[in-house]
Parts: sequence; structure tokens; C-alpha cells
Amino acid sequence: MASHSRRRKWLKRVLWILLSLVVFFLLVVVPYGLSWLIVNGSYHFPDPDSGKTPASFGVPFEDVEFSSEPGIQIRGWYVPALDVKGSAPSVATSGPRGTVILVHGLNRTRVEMLTRAIFLSKAGYNGLLFDLRHHGVSGGKVSSLGYYESHDVRASLDFLKSRKDVHGPFALWGVSMGATASLLAFAGNPEFSCVIADSPFLSFEDTIVHHAHLLLHLPRFPIVDLILFITSHRLGFRMGDFDLRNTVREIGPRPILFVAGTADQRMPPEIAKALFEIASSPQKRLLLVEGAKHGGAYREDPATYEQVVLRFFQTTLKPHPNGPLGP
Repeated sequence: MASHSRRRKWLKRVLWILLSLVVFFLLVVVPYGLSWLIVNGSYHFPDPDSGKTPASFGVPFEDVEFSSEPGIQIRGWYVPALDVKGSAPSVATSGPRGTVILVHGLNRTRVEMLTRAIFLSKAGYNGLLFDLRHHGVSGGKVSSLGYYESHDVRASLDFLKSRKDVHGPFALWGVSMGATASLLAFAGNPEFSCVIADSPFLSFEDTIVHHAHLLLHLPRFPIVDLILFITSHRLGFRMGDFDLRNTVREIGPRPILFVAGTADQRMPPEIAKALFEIASSPQKRLLLVEGAKHGGAYREDPATYEQVVLRFFQTTLKPHPNGPLGP
């Protein structure tokens, strides 16, 4: 009997140890590990244009570098407008129609925006595309899903304004995380004339919860709630500070073009529709591209996309009333 009692006690200890390890794994290792992937991960999605530059398309460009808060070096390409008639690959002589800052998505690089920059250059617009912090060859050790990346977008405008050969009006065109960073930057700076938000987030909280369920089937409580708490704490913001619904309300009557793909499971079109409904701008637009997956609307139907973008810029990207911005 004594031997049987000892075996039962030993078995209980083993079970308690195993249970404690499982709890520790689920409530500590998994949340901290996934938070690390969100903030510090450096995976790069393959891109069909990897290794290419604007020169690959016969378009001139310039390697550029500027500093973003707090002292992070951002590297990119400046692509000048070509002759608006498209007659020759030379810098526009009649003056560019505007300057567009193009902002890529999470785990991408400036290359994601390359074909858009080529399209804009041939249409008579200057373009600036760059690697966001902790992406590509730019500096930075963490990613914040767009929150601090908005500083990179603002810094890109300061860089453009410091050049004597570049003037406004200025526009933003971002995809996914880039759309989110662009909306945040746009809300805080009236020097931007308009913004294109392709597949934007709804909020930090919604994005984490949705992707945890979509990709890993994780329950909201307690694992995803812990991921939210740990990640927001590590990045230094409150979840309520990173809500694009509030951002769009702050933007007010300024022009926004929302874009979404009907087959996007990561950022479903309902998000763009919800933000579109919140927007109060009389010049707001919504483009839904049938069959497009996340961030793929431009590839799915470039002709329609480009037509809508040009029409949007023609009506919203106007010269600054007080003259060109810049030195």
C-alpha cells in the first residue's frame, strides 16, 4: 500500500510539472514569441520585381537617403517625372504634376511600389519610394505595423521639401502597413494634398486578433490578449492610440481614395468600406477590385486601378494656393 501511495504522489507531481510546462508555454512562450515575430521579425516576402530598379524599365532615378525619428537612416529611390507626353525618357520640361510618396507593406521593400512609381513617372509625377524602418536596407531594429513608420513617411516629406528641384503638391500612396502609416502621417500634416490607402488596417487590436485567428486559430482569451498587451507595451503605445477609425475622423474633409480586393482575407474589403463610411471628405473614393487578394489590387487590374488613380490625382492634387512648397 505504501508503495502504491508513493507512486500516486510521484504521478501527481509529474502531472503538475507537465501542466505547469503547458501553461508556461501557452501563456509565456507563445505570446512573447509571437510578439517578437511581430516587432523584431525580418522575413521578406518574395517579389517578382526583386533585383530590379527604375532603370530596369528605362526610367532614370536617384539613390537617396534621409533620417527619420529617432535617427534611423532610411534609404530609397527618387524617380523624376518623365515628359508628360511620354515622347522621350527625359525629365519633364513642362514641370511635374506633383510628387507622390509611395509606401510599401509589412515584410516588403520599396520594390513592391516600383511598378507604381514607373506608372506615375510616365504620367508626369515625381515619385519617392523607400524602405521603411527595419525593412530592406533601411535602419531600425523594430517594426510597429505602421505606428512609428508614419514618422518615416513624414521624414520623407521633409526630405523632399529640402530639395530645390522638388516642389508640391504632395500625395501619399500606401499599401497595407504602408497605407496605415500613410493615413497616420496624412492626418497630422496638411501639406499632403491627398492619400491613397490600399488595404489599410482597421486598428492595431483588430489586426492582431484577426491574423491570430486566421493564420493560427488562436483564441482571443487569454493568448491573443497577452500578445496585444506585450506588443503594445514593448512598442510604447496604447492600443487606443492606434485606431485608424479615429485617424480617418481626424482627417476630416481631406481627399482619400480607399482600395480593397474582394478576395482579401487578411484585410477584408469590409475594413475599407467601414473607413470609407467614417470619412467625411466630399472627395472620398472607394475602389473594390474583384478577385484581388491582399495588396494585389494593382496586379489584378492595373488598367482600372491606374485610371482611377489618375482621375483622383487630377481632381485632388492641385498646386498649393500659396505657391510651391519647399525651399
